[in-house]
Amino acid sequence: MRAVRAVKQCLTSTLQFSTYEDYFHTLLHLDEIFQLESVKQYAQDYVCFIKNGEYLMLPIENLAERRPSLIVGDRIVAKDAYALDAQEYEGFIHKTDAKHVYVKFADSFHRNYDKEEMSVMVLLSRTIYKRMHHAISMAARDLRSAFLFPSKLTAKDPQVMVTVDDDKNLWITNEESKDKPNKTRLKWHNQSLNHYQKEAVRNILLGVARPLPYLIYGPPGTGKTVTLVETVLQILRFIPQSRIIVATPSNSAANLIALRLIDSGVLKPGDLTRLVGYHYATENLLPVELVPYSAHVDIAKEGTRENHRGYNLSVIGKHRIIIGTCSTLGCLYSIGITKGQFTHVVVDEAGQCTEPEIMIPLSLLDLSGQVILAGDPCQLGPVILSNLASEGGLTHTFLDRMLTTFPYIRDAEGFQDTDGYDPRLVTKLIYNYRSLPTILNMFNQLFYMGQLQPTISEVDSKEAKLLESLKEMLPESTDSKVPAVIFHGVTGDNTQSTDCPSWFNPNEASQIFFYVHELYRLGLKSTDIGIISPYIKQVRIIRSLLMEAEFDVPKVGTVEDFQGHECNVILLSTVRSSTNLLGHDQQYRLGFLANPKRLNVAISRAQVLLIIVGNPHLLGKDPHWRGVIKYCIENGAYCGCELPKI
Repeated sequence: MRAVRAVKQCLTSTLQFSTYEDYFHTLLHLDEIFQLESVKQYAQDYVCFIKNGEYLMLPIENLAERRPSLIVGDRIVAKDAYALDAQEYEGFIHKTDAKHVYVKFADSFHRNYDKEEMSVMVLLSRTIYKRMHHAISMAARDLRSAFLFPSKLTAKDPQVMVTVDDDKNLWITNEESKDKPNKTRLKWHNQSLNHYQKEAVRNILLGVARPLPYLIYGPPGTGKTVTLVETVLQILRFIPQSRIIVATPSNSAANLIALRLIDSGVLKPGDLTRLVGYHYATENLLPVELVPYSAHVDIAKEGTRENHRGYNLSVIGKHRIIIGTCSTLGCLYSIGITKGQFTHVVVDEAGQCTEPEIMIPLSLLDLSGQVILAGDPCQLGPVILSNLASEGGLTHTFLDRMLTTFPYIRDAEGFQDTDGYDPRLVTKLIYNYRSLPTILNMFNQLFYMGQLQPTISEVDSKEAKLLESLKEMLPESTDSKVPAVIFHGVTGDNTQSTDCPSWFNPNEASQIFFYVHELYRLGLKSTDIGIISPYIKQVRIIRSLLMEAEFDVPKVGTVEDFQGHECNVILLSTVRSSTNLLGHDQQYRLGFLANPKRLNVAISRAQVLLIIVGNPHLLGKDPHWRGVIKYCIENGAYCGCELPKI
């Protein structure tokens, strides 16, 4: 990194507006160079394609474990393996599985190919990088320093007049007549919203801080997405000229918010479009309920398939809500959409987006519009594989940057009634609707200064009753209560097989298998259980054990797979048992040690019961893990191997 900084002075000092473009263009180039070098591992000689319907299937060993992942849209270049000056054929990856990529070439290549041995190489799609570079330049030009680097708040007149009467009812006031203003009561579409969620919606409707982004700080299980859905519906109702972009880092997050908006029953036909990439549409990856609402931008003039509509500039103006991933929304530039055609940009899971990524939707807005960002800086951020780009700051998100910048930064003395945040800019949600108090208290104390409040009773809730039904398989806590958090100590071996670079721990996998067996014996179903491990090989080992026993296999995945999800019971296998590999984990951002955000996500998914299986002698070296182990010891919820001195 020192050599890079010597060449690129923009990386040597604190990010500022004068270096903004150069800084992010440099980091994006570093990340792309790393990706381009990394995909050379996929080059193969003397390999045969396998015909599979309309595709040619290319086998790649350990595809699921390799990084960077190959994705739809990446290019495959193939040529005869024996001819020195053979013609090259270019195809595109249309889908992947654990061991293969499915490729389409020109029709003539498919017709003529007859199991010849080929030399192949992979070329990454540059589309996302082009869109991010463009967005950074647009943001610097149009959003300017006051938006990107705020230093003060200049209050504007409210965009919607929201008042409170003596009965604490909220009203929208239309000042058509100074003598007799028209008042419309603000009706909540979701009647279960709490005070903080309503305050977030009210402050967004007021919009006195615009164009500065409004932030919804949503810790685990606090109803962040519910709040965003209510916000979008109220904007639609009270700002008739509004046109809203809803952006997310992933298709699953975009699908969730689209389904919730549709389920509200408020939208009229044509109000909403779920914008998807062409391949996502044509490979039937979209939930069936969203197919009638889906569209793709038909840049390549390929026409449409099945029930998906092609988009062009003449029809895009008819929709008031467009939902898509940050990356996919970048294609709107390609059909002539320019800044100012949208009044609001809403970004869910903003803490998972790099700053260049989040600028793709934000750069479609001009300074007369409004930005709403929702996320949690204490949970997992974007995945950046390039160490140089990561060290340079690409993992530091726009949400992080705002929350550590005046006027967003927490001021406990100045804003005592709103958890230290200026309500014109930030609302922090504090009521947790996910976890029993014992589970909540652990990650609450570790990551949220004890500010989160439980809403689930540990006495008579359905969650408490479910936990009570599992009593016989759990150790008895010091106060005779059934513990909702268990640490099971295992001094196993972390192992690496010859066919896979990832790690696994057979002892921990066996212990996880035992707990799954007990949970099934006591009446739980696969949908009640989630199994998390930071290593893909451990995920596969656990899944194989369950399949061999002919169990219904619950969701088994990495921490990243579970962010935004919840289960009644979470089983967590930490894998690591030796200290000599911790440097490797830290370098490649694997495992749990020295990675508090990954730990926070893992231990905040459980609603009823969290069982952690790991080596306390190793994990206890980390201050956050030491807190977890102490918490279990103090609550009489430790079992397994002999404890170290904690």
